[in-house]
Amino acid sequence: MKILIVGAGAVGSVYAYHLQQGGAEVWLFVRPRYKQACALGIRLYQLNHQRRPRIFVPTGCLTHVDEVAAHTWDQVWLCVSTTALLGSWFAELATGFGGASVVGLQPGPEARALLLRQIPERQLVSGVITMVSYQAPLPGEKVRDRGIAYWFPSLSPNGFKGPARRTGAVVASLQRGGCPAAVQPGLEKLSGFGSALLMPLMASLELAGWSFSELKRGPRLLRALRAAREACSAVSAELGEPPPVWLRLLFPGLARGVITLAPHVVPLDLETYFRYHFTKVGDQTRALLAQYIELARKSGLPASGLSQLQRELG
Repeated sequence: MKILIVGAGAVGSVYAYHLQQGGAEVWLFVRPRYKQACALGIRLYQLNHQRRPRIFVPTGCLTHVDEVAAHTWDQVWLCVSTTALLGSWFAELATGFGGASVVGLQPGPEARALLLRQIPERQLVSGVITMVSYQAPLPGEKVRDRGIAYWFPSLSPNGFKGPARRTGAVVASLQRGGCPAAVQPGLEKLSGFGSALLMPLMASLELAGWSFSELKRGPRLLRALRAAREACSAVSAELGEPPPVWLRLLFPGLARGVITLAPHVVPLDLETYFRYHFTKVGDQTRALLAQYIELARKSGLPASGLSQLQRELG
């Protein structure tokens, strides 16, 4: 099994390590300035195992489109943001994938359509990321050496959906390497509604200075939940699927309880992590809010809460 990981950030490096542990030959496609550092090896810490360090050394690091086209790949993993795929570089890169299974991990209602502009549907496997991963240390965090820390939540495997044979091979490749993974028949609903809930909450948390206390104070949380309901309704209309049952539970009391409890369950500083990660992909958050507003308007649904968030974020 020969696999190419596009993007060696916090997500791509974790998948690369576990795919290699499962016996695959794993290559990286990175920007030229990162080639030397990646070739020397990437240090990772799995928080599920007391931060025990492990090193991922790729088979090789590629930086140019023609280098990708010179190889034959079994799988190509796209571990970059949705907005990153809008660049002309991706259209050029995709010409070198050949008949490989292409794993798309990008969130949002338009991500699949974006990928299908370059990838034949028979080759596309869609995925949803359930792990938490980041460049360690976060501010205030103590680690012996810098690296990528990650955590697999219990009972929440990374989900995949696509052509049966290709999807099965993707899931098996991860499972052999110790990464929780499963075929997820309802992936569109899981990813669509999950992102529609998460993005308005993250936008609201950003406006609250990445403070859970500030988010819970005054009208902030109420406005965040209203925007999340609007986004979920827009996705429901687009998918032709009823809103999930948990949408009915989106009331302030329960949300405050979850926000209060979460930092005591997750083995990292969530406020600092959210600030780090969603600042880095802030353009993606804003792009998704715009997509939800457009979907709502197309279906004649309200989007005033989403529009207010969009205006305040700028």
